[in-house]
Amino acid sequence: MELKLSSGHWLSGTALAPAKINLHLAVGKKRNDGFHDLESIFVRLPSLSDVIELSCRKAEKASCVVLGLEGLCPAGTDTLTKTVRLWCKRSGIALETRVSITKHIPVKSGLGGGSADAAALLSLLDSFFPESHLMKNDLLALALEIGSDVPFFLWDVPVAYVTGRGENVIPVETMLDGCFLLAMPDHGIVTEHAFSLLDVLPRAGFLGKDRLVAALSAPFSLWDGLFRNDFCMVSGQVALQQFRDAVARVGLDGYVSMSGSGSCCYAFMGSQVPERKEKIELIKESLSSFTFFCCKM
Repeated sequence: MELKLSSGHWLSGTALAPAKINLHLAVGKKRNDGFHDLESIFVRLPSLSDVIELSCRKAEKASCVVLGLEGLCPAGTDTLTKTVRLWCKRSGIALETRVSITKHIPVKSGLGGGSADAAALLSLLDSFFPESHLMKNDLLALALEIGSDVPFFLWDVPVAYVTGRGENVIPVETMLDGCFLLAMPDHGIVTEHAFSLLDVLPRAGFLGKDRLVAALSAPFSLWDGLFRNDFCMVSGQVALQQFRDAVARVGLDGYVSMSGSGSCCYAFMGSQVPERKEKIELIKESLSSFTFFCCKM
């Protein structure tokens, strides 16, 4: 994160917003408030990050202009505008803001791009205005109001066990190391629609922190019987099967699944990526409609 004070009392700064992968994602029943309880293992991917640039100054009335999301969503409906609006309301500080975003994380992919962007912006605002007196718990509550994945990104930890709507974030110490091959098909998935499809299906219960954290120490060749993603029952089955077949066809040793509600698939390959470069290239050639990213933890 870079901060500076420029002329005209404008504050400006830049922050990176990293993607995430869900190694495990179990979804509970729909709650009375319309949300779902979740149980997940989140992994941060700093090598795949959006770039957030913020310029702001105090004003009589709060306003926000966002650049870089044209064509992705209607103006004023994005998480960045929502973040500024809620932060100003909670802090009591009205700001004139200009936010520019350079997107690298695919949208509607299950990689948490919008949530990561919101958390990065919250961190910038918190750094700019310590007089807001917002404590960590205040920021986490604000993050949850923006979106269920946002609290994880505020914690700034590599791996975490996450429950509740996403508000219960427990950092996990692990020796896990390796690289993810991400495979993004040419279509995204709307999370709300995926939840609605999942709600009519029976699902297994939560596994608990101890069992999931212990699984991180097991060889990833055994993860298929330890981790799961409930959204695989309703989202992106065709793309996931295509990717899984491509991985098996070239003999790439990796754990294959899907992140979030989809549609991005991934293979966790461990740390010896150079030895697998030729196989990865063969996968890319066989799935020409996919976009690929190779991301170190």
